[in-house]
Amino acid sequence: MTTSTKQKLTFDQFLDNYPEEGFYELVNEEIIEVRSTRNHDDVADPELSLTAEQVLTA
Repeated sequence: MTTSTKQKLTFDQFLDNYPEEGFYELVNEEIIEVRSTRNHDDVADPELSLTAEQVLTA
């Protein structure tokens, strides 16, 4: 059995600790780096994309 010692984060803590470089998301209360596996245009409509700031101010 493996025990995790990483600190669990709230969404507000995630925003405060968001790394300067790269793309990250909050998964199971931990910061996880998002790595692209193919072109973004292949999986998303750019007109529907939102930044974290846009979501928070909506």
